[in-house]
Amino acid sequence: MALNIAGMTIAAGFELVVTLIAIFELLVFMGVVAPAFSVAHFVKCGWSGAGNFSVATLAGIVAAIPFALGVMVFAGGSGDWTKFANINDPLPQAMKIVVGSSSGWLHMLVWLGLFGLVASFHGIIIGYPRQIFALSRAGYLPEMLGPIHPRLGTPHVAILAGGVVGIAAICPRSPSGPTGCRESRRPGCRYRPA
Repeated sequence: MALNIAGMTIAAGFELVVTLIAIFELLVFMGVVAPAFSVAHFVKCGWSGAGNFSVATLAGIVAAIPFALGVMVFAGGSGDWTKFANINDPLPQAMKIVVGSSSGWLHMLVWLGLFGLVASFHGIIIGYPRQIFALSRAGYLPEMLGPIHPRLGTPHVAILAGGVVGIAAICPRSPSGPTGCRESRRPGCRYRPA
């Protein structure tokens, strides 16, 4: 949040650096698993799946498509793709098939993958306050969320307000509290209805 409050130039520069590192990671992944790629790893019919957008949004989508397709094809083509369908870490698992679990390539992929997470998270941090700011200025949210910092030119109140909401959303709650077991009837809770 501090980078975002300090100014868009600093925040965008940081976003660019971590995104470039994440892109490098995806290119390394595709390069490392490419030797093991085989169309035979895919079975017939094995693929499942079909407003107003700004130019920047469309450009971002178009730029992401080659990486998404490259990762999907190279990960699926490096081994039995059905083993990757229901796991949370298909890239490291695909690379593990190719280079082994003790390879430096695998460890590098995992560490560089953190930059992809940071880039995604930071992109959200750049975007949410501008949404809050725009909705405030349009009258859909309280006016107090709409001021711009006089020196930095950033929507500092919206940044902080969104951060507070985000932190509150991830904080643990008491099982007997208003959002705990009693109302949600979650499996594993001790509360049993009468």
